[in-house]
Amino acid sequence: MTRFRCLPSLMFLLVLLLPGTARSQSMPATAQPNAMAPHPVEIPNTEALELHSVLADRDYVLHVNLPANYSGGDKRYPVVYLLDGQWDFPLLSAIYGEQYFDGFIPAFITVGITWGGANPDYDRLRARDFTPSSPDGSANWGNAPRFLSFIRRELVPFIDAKYRTVKDERTLIGSSLGGLFTLYALFTGPDLFNHYVLTSPALQWDNSVLDSFEKEFAVHGSERPVRVFMAVGALEPNAQAFLQYVERLATAQYHGLQVESRVLDNIGHSGTKAEGYSRGLQSVFARPAIRLSSSALTPLAGSYGAGNETLVIKRDKDHLDLIRNGGPSLPLTAETDNDFYVRGAFINLHFKKDDKGHVEGVQVTGYNSQRYMQRQQPLSSPAPSHGGTSSSVLRHRLILPLSLSFPADTLSDTLTGRVVHWADLRAKQDSSRDRREILDGRTHDLASLEIHASTLDPGKAPHPPHEHADIEELVIVKEGRLRSAIGGKRKILGPGSIAMALPGDMHGFENAAASRTTYYVLKFRTAAPIDRARGRSAGGSFTVNWDTLTVQPTGKGEKRQLFDRQTALFGKFEMHATTLNAGEVSHAPHVHRQEEIILLRKGNVTMQIGDKFYPAAAGDLVFLPSGVPHALKNTGVGPCQYFALQWQ
Repeated sequence: MTRFRCLPSLMFLLVLLLPGTARSQSMPATAQPNAMAPHPVEIPNTEALELHSVLADRDYVLHVNLPANYSGGDKRYPVVYLLDGQWDFPLLSAIYGEQYFDGFIPAFITVGITWGGANPDYDRLRARDFTPSSPDGSANWGNAPRFLSFIRRELVPFIDAKYRTVKDERTLIGSSLGGLFTLYALFTGPDLFNHYVLTSPALQWDNSVLDSFEKEFAVHGSERPVRVFMAVGALEPNAQAFLQYVERLATAQYHGLQVESRVLDNIGHSGTKAEGYSRGLQSVFARPAIRLSSSALTPLAGSYGAGNETLVIKRDKDHLDLIRNGGPSLPLTAETDNDFYVRGAFINLHFKKDDKGHVEGVQVTGYNSQRYMQRQQPLSSPAPSHGGTSSSVLRHRLILPLSLSFPADTLSDTLTGRVVHWADLRAKQDSSRDRREILDGRTHDLASLEIHASTLDPGKAPHPPHEHADIEELVIVKEGRLRSAIGGKRKILGPGSIAMALPGDMHGFENAAASRTTYYVLKFRTAAPIDRARGRSAGGSFTVNWDTLTVQPTGKGEKRQLFDRQTALFGKFEMHATTLNAGEVSHAPHVHRQEEIILLRKGNVTMQIGDKFYPAAAGDLVFLPSGVPHALKNTGVGPCQYFALQWQ
């Protein structure tokens, strides 16, 4: 029979060494601090339990951290099981407080697992319990099957019976040998946990015996969605082996398995836990982020109030912004049609509607408070006049209680590193074309970057010729023949050809083929003032025909330079096309200051962005933010070809 007993409140001693004899001659004796005896420093809401395992014939100690409001209600919570609780329970408790306050993770119960008994030898015990095999056949290793059985059949049922838990929401966290065990648990019992966070896993243990367990997992995968986060220190000797292992997991595309990984800059083996556990919890508990249509967003925009407090919600293209005191906008991320949140802050909004679907108000939840705010005015409607003076809703002062305060630096780039797959794009039809939205948002260098693709019927134009005041427009022909008219000059552009229209230049396009023509449109706008004189001196608007490009052989394939010049918006704007032979890698993973776009013309590749790996095919577009490690590998059977654009 499993038995347990409750220990006194979990405490960790901080000994403060105060000088007892040294005195300043000029300081009166009465001003000297009084020496204090060392006293315990407690982690709030924690307790320790002893649990004897019949299956393992071993005493274990459980360090438990309960959510702050656990005793005040009947809510149930996910459980995070932490290996090596003897070392890492205080660390994870601190990480939990930080990440919960910033809104990245839900409230959960932490259970740190360690060993009981008199003077436990942690190094020996973890080597025994965390390893799935014994290289020398001794009992010093290879107890992972029994340890996992203890967790499944004794520990989890005990925790579920003692605390209010969500029984299908469990996370396992481990590092080093604990990371090895975490992967072993994933491959041999994926139904027990739905989240796995691990750092610096001992992948080479016993001649990579873990691979044999992965082969068993490969047969069926996971019956339910499983999220895995893995990290390694950049200074660890096995960092390259780690990346190869992660790439293999990613390309295997096991059923139900979602893998994210990261290489932690300037970090060694033991140091991966602080950042790795933080990033890992953010990853596995990541909230949904969906894209809503303008018809779904527009009705939510407006002014909401309660007493003297007012919130202003404004639609900005493909998302909503929350505006505070005329300051910077806080982008809201949509979780559902009616639920939104601010990334990096504990700010959640739930819009309430009547039976007819009309918005009545919004429930705003902060870290320590909730408030319901009624709808006052749609954003497009004028606010009531006061004293005969008309005032826009945007001029209402935004006042929030302290618990709902917004960090000043929450404004951030809305476009992160990603691959946009052509096959996933939905075409919206109008009288002259099919339009596919690809990207729309802010970046580090751009006030806006909007990319779409248009498909024209023969003889059709998307709109009459026009000009942009502060936008540079780049058009890339995907297929067909496009007639361009820029600044009075007309050209016929075939596949791979481009046209660049600078601010102030009239431009228009028309399908010149007997069949449909498809082309990409990239619109760039910067926050800095434009320099039209610079753009004119560099040659103004221009076109480049693919058939006229010079082919430059390389050791891996070919290169074609389309342009490298100044424009009205950029001091340097460069675009080239690369042909990469089968099996070749564009270059080792690297970073650079410039943002970059990769546009696949043909072939199949694996794109590395940070420590994630994505498949990409012809028609797909890749956005690479500034400073993010990236690389591209041709994984097809023949050459691949892609455009690369950089600006600064």
